[in-house]
Amino acid sequence: MKDIATTKNGFTEWWFMVLLANVWGLSMFGYIIGFAKGLPFLGQFAETIPYFAIVVPLLFSLKYISNKLSIIDYCFYMTVLFIYIIEFTLYPYNSEIQKHAYSFLVIVLPCFFIGRLINIKDVDELLYLVSLIGVVLTSAYYLIYAQFNTKIETEHYNMDGAYDLLRFSLYVISYAIRKKTILSILVSLMSVVMILSFGTRGPLLCVIAFVAFFVLIFGKYKYAKIIKTSTVILFGFLYLYIDEFMLFLQRSLQSLHMSTRIVDKYFMDELNVSEARVDFIDELLQVMNSGSFPLFGEGLCGSYKHIGIYPHNLLIELLFSFGYVCGGIIFVLIIVLFIRAMIISNDITEKGFLLLLFCSSILKLMMSGSFLDESTFFMLIGYSLVVIRNQKSYV
Repeated sequence: MKDIATTKNGFTEWWFMVLLANVWGLSMFGYIIGFAKGLPFLGQFAETIPYFAIVVPLLFSLKYISNKLSIIDYCFYMTVLFIYIIEFTLYPYNSEIQKHAYSFLVIVLPCFFIGRLINIKDVDELLYLVSLIGVVLTSAYYLIYAQFNTKIETEHYNMDGAYDLLRFSLYVISYAIRKKTILSILVSLMSVVMILSFGTRGPLLCVIAFVAFFVLIFGKYKYAKIIKTSTVILFGFLYLYIDEFMLFLQRSLQSLHMSTRIVDKYFMDELNVSEARVDFIDELLQVMNSGSFPLFGEGLCGSYKHIGIYPHNLLIELLFSFGYVCGGIIFVLIIVLFIRAMIISNDITEKGFLLLLFCSSILKLMMSGSFLDESTFFMLIGYSLVVIRNQKSYV
């Protein structure tokens, strides 16, 4: 993190750094609350910790934030807010719209502003430190604290825990590739093992995709040829001895009382089987292909009245919510924005962060989750605009 002068402007910027660290590490507060509840006196205030962690630095950094944002940024938020209200008005029977209102408008959507405010070169060390703590804290919670708490299930799959850990894991991996420090490499391996131990395939696929794109395709970093060659050799070695490796993982995870679901699916030849997700998409596609499907879609959260949950696919969610034309345009614009930012960026740290946000939002949303709950989705939009603006392109 860059040095901040002890001036009035430096004071507000310092508080923004605190805000950024807390927003990036927000999922950690769930574990912090769990620890705090066991403490005398503090335990009764444990649930308020995240609110203080966000509101206090936000208030002190308002001047810095207001100086950095433009009227276009505020217009983006107001436009989405207006669309959200219109959707609620036009589709009152989609009760989930109201249930998502607070989290979406107060927590998720404002991360667009965070994306617009980030200069990744200045906060690289800060986000790495937060991510490092995130991996260690998550690992300690499940490998130590949870093992002595019979109320916490660790042997069944934990999708929320895996996706909460994902952004931390990807950032530490990115740092390890770029900086090649022993600590970052070791913590990267720890994070991948933890994601594997949660027993859900989506986050693991995001990690594999991130590493493959970062190492083999993007970036001109030090020792790139050696790292790429080593990566290919390592994956080749794992492929040759995959059964032995998976058996070792199964025994190790069992000894730690963690989920062996992914490994079990490998031995049962079911790694690529996801019947529930396919059924959800097929049912929604049948509705969309019917002659009665509205031109502007079924509205936000419209899938709930058909399958009782989000579609598990970002493209289908947008098409089903806004119709073929509007939903398709939104999806294409977001992809084009990301690709344009990736192409014009000539900095490995920027490219890595863009790829991280893509894998932890769009790629993730193609398998699980709704964009209404995904803060990194809007952070990606905001940060892509930053990269394009910095290259003196029109935004």
